[in-house]
Amino acid sequence: MQERVQYKILIVDDSRMNRVLLKKYLCDAGYQVVEAENGKVGRELARSERPDLILLDIQMPVEDGFEAIGKLKMDGYTAQIPVIFLSGISDVAYKVAGFENGAVDFITKPFDAEEVKARVKVHIKISLGLQAVLENQREKLKQIEHAQKQMLVAPEEMPEAKFAAKYLPLNDAGGDFYSVVGLGNNLYGYFMGDVSGHDISTSYITAALNALLTQNCTNLNTPSEAMIMVNKVLCQTLQSHKFLAATYLQINRVSNKAVLINMGNPPVVCISRTLEPRVIMGKGIPLGMFENSIFPQYEFEVEPGDRFILFSDGLLEYSGDVWSNSIYRLLKAAKVVADMDVRKATEEFCNYFVANISDISDDIAILTLEV
Repeated sequence: MQERVQYKILIVDDSRMNRVLLKKYLCDAGYQVVEAENGKVGRELARSERPDLILLDIQMPVEDGFEAIGKLKMDGYTAQIPVIFLSGISDVAYKVAGFENGAVDFITKPFDAEEVKARVKVHIKISLGLQAVLENQREKLKQIEHAQKQMLVAPEEMPEAKFAAKYLPLNDAGGDFYSVVGLGNNLYGYFMGDVSGHDISTSYITAALNALLTQNCTNLNTPSEAMIMVNKVLCQTLQSHKFLAATYLQINRVSNKAVLINMGNPPVVCISRTLEPRVIMGKGIPLGMFENSIFPQYEFEVEPGDRFILFSDGLLEYSGDVWSNSIYRLLKAAKVVADMDVRKATEEFCNYFVANISDISDDIAILTLEV
């Protein structure tokens, strides 16, 4: 037999008689009750006990109800707990002030047992309904996040592409995207993209990108032609305020040739086997902005052992840098990771810029590859 759920109510009132009376009403109705004699103690109990609802008196010593609810709503552990104010004052302006401070309802003294039980029951139901909605949304975001991760190719799936990647989404579903496309005969395309915005629609755009790249990045199209076709589709499907900053790097390990197209993304870091590290800048237009955009190619020679690091702008934004002011730091970071394998280099390149992952303000994606 399934055990009945017992909801917990926190009563915060400086009057012991009021607490005893309310506790009797609520225990008779099957609730678990926790008590506090002032707002400060009440907040501490709210944090430790995690009640389903708080009955909060307004006029109390030490910390009154208005001060207490303000602090409860500023605390991430207690902000979502519904609060019903208890007051002997029935003035409308007083009640309005209570609602503006975050209360969900008022119970006026002297208490009526049936009114107390009815209001408590209603607001617990409302709270449970809201929690169910939020849980449903979290589950949907987890599904999207899982789908995104499934689309991001793992290095072990394409060992011959010689790459490593790191992805840190700001939210459950992020707007950064990377892809590695095999074009045949030791020819590979590496794509790094950053969709503008952080709303839920951003994640659906990244879902479509993988298909677009697979369809258009082939050995029949030049990199420029491939990006022109991807751009045309995005211009017809993206919302007007959306665009995609991106980098596309194609490496031919037979001819030792590389082609780079930068479309509004940060520069690419190049760690040469024989030369000093350098950055390759680009001035291209982001994808999805103008349907007739063209994307000039920068072609250059590479050698086996050369490495390239592609990354989204969230990496530089973490420390408040802008691209033009970050060249020195990028080159210094490149020297730090120059002798590491691609997996270790990716981790340490990220660590060089990001001290604490929990403090990031934008999605971060890093893709390191070796010729």
